[in-house]
Amino acid sequence: MTAHSLANRFKQNAMAWLANLFGILLITLTILYAGGSYSMANFNAIRSSSANTILVLRVLTEITSILLTLNLNFALENIKWRLVTRTKGLKLPDFLCLVPGTSLLGLSQLLFSKGSTWASWRFWSLGRLVFLALLPILNVIIFSKYLIQHLTPSTI
Repeated sequence: MTAHSLANRFKQNAMAWLANLFGILLITLTILYAGGSYSMANFNAIRSSSANTILVLRVLTEITSILLTLNLNFALENIKWRLVTRTKGLKLPDFLCLVPGTSLLGLSQLLFSKGSTWASWRFWSLGRLVFLALLPILNVIIFSKYLIQHLTPSTI
């Protein structure tokens, strides 16, 4: 692979790389903040009250969720077009599983539709459903971890 082709690939996926780097930074920041890291303890302004802390944590988790969704869409878009441009092409159910416009109901119908038990579209739809459910679950886990650690009966 030449340096020119590598530069072209980076240009084609520059937004995905930027979203990935920013997402990793925000996830790290959110984990450090939620975990009460020593390096984050110096920010007294945002830890001055529990309301400020919850607000900052909520904003960080929402931005992180948006970036994770964006990264997932970039990855599925790349996978979709790489599979479509193969000589064999891509079957319609597989294509529908990879398109962001397919709803949760559509993904569920593809998952439980007639056909082979080991059909590839079942794996794609299950993967998308898991990823879509994973984001809210991660938000709940981060908040529950924070609330269990930092809210005591005397502060409620």
